[in-house]
Amino acid sequence: MNIGASSAEQYGDFYAWGEVATKSSYTWSNYKHCNGTEASVKNIGSNITSTDYDVALKKWGSKWQMPTQDDYKELCQKCTISYATINGKKLIKFTGPNGSYVYFPCSGYYEGSKKDHEDIGAWYWTATVDANDLSGAYLFGGIYEPSSSEKWLIMPQTRNKGCNVRAITSDNDAETGFDASIIKGTTWMMKNNGKLLTVTFDSNGSKGVYIEADGDEGDDMWDPMYGGSFTYSVSNNDITVVFDDIRYTVTVKAFSTNQMKINSSDNLWGNVTLNKTDNTLSTSNVVGTWKYRDDDNELWTINLASTGKGYLKYDGDKENIYWALSGKYILIMAEEEYEPEYVLTIFNRGSSFLELYYEEIGETVRFTK
Repeated sequence: MNIGASSAEQYGDFYAWGEVATKSSYTWSNYKHCNGTEASVKNIGSNITSTDYDVALKKWGSKWQMPTQDDYKELCQKCTISYATINGKKLIKFTGPNGSYVYFPCSGYYEGSKKDHEDIGAWYWTATVDANDLSGAYLFGGIYEPSSSEKWLIMPQTRNKGCNVRAITSDNDAETGFDASIIKGTTWMMKNNGKLLTVTFDSNGSKGVYIEADGDEGDDMWDPMYGGSFTYSVSNNDITVVFDDIRYTVTVKAFSTNQMKINSSDNLWGNVTLNKTDNTLSTSNVVGTWKYRDDDNELWTINLASTGKGYLKYDGDKENIYWALSGKYILIMAEEEYEPEYVLTIFNRGSSFLELYYEEIGETVRFTK
C-alpha cells in the first residue's frame, strides 16, 4: 500500500521528490532542495534509494525503500494489468507470474495546492532523477482506462510536484499487497501434532481473539493453554497485536486467499502457516442463556451476553466470566484479556440449541435456550 495509507484503496500521503514530510502546497518556493526557484535546484543524488531522502526508509524502516526507475520497468514487463474498485476508489492492479499482486490507487497528484487527476490517474515517484534535467525525476503513472491496452508510463516530471510513494522491501521473504481488508472478519487456524492455534479478526478491523490448545484432533476436544482477546492494527505486512498490555508484531511473510505464513515477535503465535476457515459463526449465533440438565438432574447454565461477559452456573454456584468466539470455539475467561479457562467446541447449532463439548462435563452435550 502507499506510504501513509492503512489499506490498499487509501491514497496515503503526498511528497515532493526527495522530501520526507507532507505539506499543504507543492511549489518551487517551498521545495526543500532548492533556493526557491527551479533554476536553483540542488543535486541530492541520481538515485535516492536508501538515503536520507528516501521517504519509504524514513517512514517504514530499514527493510523498505523507494523503487527505482528500473524496478518499475520490471513491474511493467512481468505483470498483467487489470482494474478494480474498492470502497468506491478506483485502483489499477498489477499481477505477477506467481499470482501475487499489488494495487495502485488512482489518487492523482498535487501541483501547488490544487489536486489533479484524482480518480482518473495515479502517479508515483521513483527514486531516480532525470538524467537530462536535474530539476526533474522519474514518475511511474498512468490513467484508469479499462478499455485500453496501453501500458503504464515511466516519465520525467518536475521534482516539486506532490505525488504518492510506494515502498518495496529488501526482505526477499516478504510479500506485497497485504492489507487489513484481507483479515477483517476472518478466522485462521493451524492444527498440527495435537496442537491447535485459531485466530479471529473482527469485521471492524480493531479487535480479535485467539486460542492455543493441546488435544485430540480426531475428537476435536482441546485443553486450552493460552489465548484471549486482543486489539490489532495493520501497517504494511505487519499486524500489531496488543495482548495483556504487551505489544507484539506479527509479520506476514506470504499469503494467498486462504493461507497466511506468519512470523511472530516474542513467539506470540510462532512461525506457522495458518489456513482460513469457512466457519460462518458470529457472536450473534451464540449469544443467549443456554441450559443442560445432566443424568443427576443437575442444571448447567451458560450465559453468553453480547457485551462479551456472562456467567456459568451449576448446582447453585455462579461464576462470572468473559467470553469470545474464535471460529467454532468459545473461549471462557476469568479476565477479558487472559488465557482461557475452558474452550467449548461447537459441534452443531440450531435456532434454539448448541451442541458443545464442555470440559467440565467431559462429553458433548446439547444445551437449549
